[in-house]
Amino acid sequence: MFDRAFYNNKQEKQTMDKVKRDYLKEINDQIKKDLPEQLEDIKIAGAQLLGALDKMISHLPPLDDKFEPDKIVCNIDDKKVDCELLSNQSPIE
Repeated sequence: MFDRAFYNNKQEKQTMDKVKRDYLKEINDQIKKDLPEQLEDIKIAGAQLLGALDKMISHLPPLDDKFEPDKIVCNIDDKKVDCELLSNQSPIE
């Protein structure tokens, strides 16, 4: 029952179980190494992760020129509404 919340089908669950086993094997292999070797592996993995994130970010669409990071916008059913007005209303019961 718990698996249904995370997996769409049996094959996806089996794939994720294999991925989990592979990660656990890698962790157990790392535990057997000396600390300096573990640190070097972490540096390499960190550099690979950052490279992958940079590549992923480069494929994201650009932010809108009107983007204001400090401005909060409230939408209900894709219509803009006054956030201040909403915050002063009592919750719907």
